[in-house]
Amino acid sequence: REVKLEEGESTWWPEFYVASSLGAIISWYPSSLLPVSLSSGLMYTRLDGTSKTDSMHQNAGYLGIPLRVNYSFLNKDRMNLSASAGGRLDYCINIPDHAEINKIQSSAYVGLSADYMFSKNIGLRFGLGSDIYFVGRDKEKSPFQKTTPVGSASAAILIALP
Repeated sequence: REVKLEEGESTWWPEFYVASSLGAIISWYPSSLLPVSLSSGLMYTRLDGTSKTDSMHQNAGYLGIPLRVNYSFLNKDRMNLSASAGGRLDYCINIPDHAEINKIQSSAYVGLSADYMFSKNIGLRFGLGSDIYFVGRDKEKSPFQKTTPVGSASAAILIALP
């Protein structure tokens, strides 16, 4: 398969198609009157994809700190459904030897999550959404960041603070 790359473009950077995350999240509800919370924590994310030139499977692992705003639109018994938006700062801990990517990168996120609470403050959060990874730029060619949109799925232990 022949792939046309722009001048100076990395041959390694894959076309990522899924991000899977596991971690721990703390959610804080600033007011009991509003269905809004702020959440952060520590997440391990694995990006899977295929390289542009040789269709070889690639993956990269990141440790990241997300910061999100969540709006709860359905709350029944132990279940809570919410819409989320925010960002994450990641540090790459697992890349192939020939990779030409930054160790630190940022991403933006929008998605839906479902919380199942075992008690008032402890539960599990499952999320589906879309991340946009800001993967650097060529300063001579463009003032804008190169981005890579990726579908994402996540699961986390949830600690809810009143």
